[in-house]
Amino acid sequence: MTWQFGTVSCLALAIFVGGCGGAEPPPKDPSTNVAKTKPEPEPEPEPEPEPEPEAEPEAPADPEPEMKKSPKDIVTESNILFSLSFSDSAMYAAAKEKCDSDDPKKKATCMTKESKPVAGNAMFFKKEGGKWWWFTIRKSGEKITLLHKFEFEFGKEGDDTLAIDLKGKDLGSQKWKSPPKSVEISIVDGSSIAIVDPKYGRMVYHPKAGLVN
Repeated sequence: MTWQFGTVSCLALAIFVGGCGGAEPPPKDPSTNVAKTKPEPEPEPEPEPEPEPEAEPEAPADPEPEMKKSPKDIVTESNILFSLSFSDSAMYAAAKEKCDSDDPKKKATCMTKESKPVAGNAMFFKKEGGKWWWFTIRKSGEKITLLHKFEFEFGKEGDDTLAIDLKGKDLGSQKWKSPPKSVEISIVDGSSIAIVDPKYGRMVYHPKAGLVN
């Protein structure tokens, strides 16, 4: 009996010891084996593209030079009346010297008297019946007087001068008894004209449009 007890006791002890010390530990959570990593930094924003430089505006093209009119073109331009400018003519300087006075009223009266012989004078050049004519008129209010009318032909032309060769008699009311064979017309400031009068000297005429009918 004693042996059997001992045998049973040893088996029980062996089972007890094996159950206490031989069991495997429970498996670990796999998530605990994953190494902790730092969060990836956010990508830096791409730099904005630099604006392209604005194109410089094109320089405006140089204007084409205006063609200079010839003296003949100026004289024969249609519907142009050349009106006498007393203040730009030679007789004005002479009248100013003659009428010099400290009395403004007296001076004005004298200047009016000196300008009276040519007041309202004008001229134009017109083609009629296939011929060119030079007209000199005087305008006083609504009244127009034809002073001179000459047929002419174009003579020598320079850069700023034009000669007209007179033909026939003066057909105006104040007939020019001994007219020259040729009259030289000078161009002044690109549009006005000047003629040397045998009595009054250099006379300047400015163009006015729309006064010839």
